[in-house]
Amino acid sequence: MSRSTRRSGSSGDFLTQETDQLRSRLAQTEEELRKARSKAGIVSLDDSMKAYTEQIAMIRQEIFSAEAELAERTAGISGDRQTSTRRPAVRQSPTRGALRAG
Repeated sequence: MSRSTRRSGSSGDFLTQETDQLRSRLAQTEEELRKARSKAGIVSLDDSMKAYTEQIAMIRQEIFSAEAELAERTAGISGDRQTSTRRPAVRQSPTRGALRAG
């Protein structure tokens, strides 16, 4: 092996070792950050967005159900009012009419 080959080999080893150390430090820092977030009650943005999206969907479903129930009740009340305004004619009993005349 020539000197330049040994140097480039040494440089490659040095860079590999340095890269490995940096990756290890990065992984350790990320783990510390994850623990700190967890301790502080901070959740990831993606998880928060997913949770809020699910909550919004549930609330929309509840609103839809409430509106449907309201429409049913309104239709029932409206129907009751129509039948109450169209009452059949009340016949007077013969005795009741006789009492008035007398």
